[in-house]
Amino acid sequence: INTATSNNMPLRIIFKIFLTISILCIRIIDKVKEREELSKMFWRHMMESDICPRQVFIYSTIDQLTDSRKVDELIEVRKKRGVDVLVYKLQDSEHVLHYRKYPKLYQDMLDEV
Repeated sequence: INTATSNNMPLRIIFKIFLTISILCIRIIDKVKEREELSKMFWRHMMESDICPRQVFIYSTIDQLTDSRKVDELIEVRKKRGVDVLVYKLQDSEHVLHYRKYPKLYQDMLDEV
C-alpha cells in the first residue's frame, strides 16, 4: 500500500515513536484514574450505539488491521439490537481498498444505502 510516508523512513519512525508514546501515556492515565481501557470502551460503544438505525459493513477476511471475526460479532450484536444491517464480506481485498478492487460492488452498495 502506498502512502504519503511509505518512502520516508525517518518520518515513519518518528510517527511510530510518537504514536506509541501517546498510546502508552493514555493507557497509564486510564489505569491511574481507573477508567475503562480505550479499546474496550470503543467496542462497548460500537455494540451499544443506537445512533444509526441502518448500518453497512464492508470488510474483508484478509484485512491485516481489522479482525473480521470481531466485525462478525459486532454485526450479530447490532442485528440482535434491531439495527437494519447490510453486510458485504469480501475474501480478497486489503484494508480500505474495497472500492479499488470492487468498484461496481461498492457503487451498488452505495446505491442500496
